[in-house]
Amino acid sequence: MKATWRAILLTTCLIVIAVVIGLGQEAQATPLATNASYLPLISNGLAVPINQIAFLGADVNIFGNQLLYRINGDGSGLKTLTANSSREISFSWSPDGSRIAISAKFAGNYEVYLMHSDGSGMVNLTNNPADDLEPSWSPDGHQLAFISKRDGSAQVFVMGSNGGGVTRLTNLSSSCGQPIWSPDGTKIVFNSFDPFYNDAEIYVINPDGTGLLWLTNNAMYDSVLGWSPDSSKILFLSNRDQGGADNKQDLYSMNADGTNVVRLTSTAYIQDAAWSPDGSKIAYTDFMLLYVMNSDGSNSNRVRCMSEEIAAIKPTWSQDGTKLAYSLQTGNAADYGIFTVNIDSSDCQHLITMQANTPKWRPFKQVDINK
Repeated sequence: MKATWRAILLTTCLIVIAVVIGLGQEAQATPLATNASYLPLISNGLAVPINQIAFLGADVNIFGNQLLYRINGDGSGLKTLTANSSREISFSWSPDGSRIAISAKFAGNYEVYLMHSDGSGMVNLTNNPADDLEPSWSPDGHQLAFISKRDGSAQVFVMGSNGGGVTRLTNLSSSCGQPIWSPDGTKIVFNSFDPFYNDAEIYVINPDGTGLLWLTNNAMYDSVLGWSPDSSKILFLSNRDQGGADNKQDLYSMNADGTNVVRLTSTAYIQDAAWSPDGSKIAYTDFMLLYVMNSDGSNSNRVRCMSEEIAAIKPTWSQDGTKLAYSLQTGNAADYGIFTVNIDSSDCQHLITMQANTPKWRPFKQVDINK
């Protein structure tokens, strides 16, 4: 009798294992299934800091392709998150760091896809014949803002993080780009570009499509970079004090309603900038060199690597505000890769040697998955 029960138990276990393996194989065979339900991979609303950086890198196997990668902050654990048949141009971590939204093209056109932070479970959220670009997470992780050309010109849309509830927010005659959700979740800032006049402006809008506000409203080129952590200010680039000259722009901040514009730099060659997590500092690149200054523009200091100048692109802050990750603006293959450095110029590390850009540190904001 005991032998019979053991045989039954063993048979049952084997069946369960076979079913699980079969389901896993089936899921892998259909990675682009739409409208999947995702929840943050956290317990009881608690998130644990994970020192990882995602970035875009060249696919050495296919000319012109660009894939998404992830690496640990110490340079270990390099992982390819997307397939070599794709081309990625923009991505965004979810607020708790459990998921990544990415604009990628496998064939035909760009779509917004969602995946877990290890690259598994990829689903196509937009599934539309028009290009869908530049996904940006709401701070609660329940929605995504994105740019779509599905109605002709590029406009701002929002959708649920499962791909449902797609809503068009803007209806401008000019093309829209780079939507960024405010940290408090009340506004979405974005660029609007008119190629006929070679003019870029900055707008904000409520996530339900109401309250469109034109913030910059001038004949110069204004381009949004991001929000201050408390949602009170917007960081942007402009050539307004350079007579509208091409390729000359300084760094500015303004209130969320467009008032109190403050010029933070005066060198005319600012390229990128990002607010520190606590809002006290801003990292920026000036004529390719890396600096950190106070958020009011004072006390600017050059960040160096082993006493050498850094020709950086798109610096991004670690979540504790002590380090910057960046790639180099250089044609020298020996300098390809992703780097990190403390803001006091100490502990500079070359994490990976490959053609890479747009590093973004993994966030770990606490998110209430029950709301």
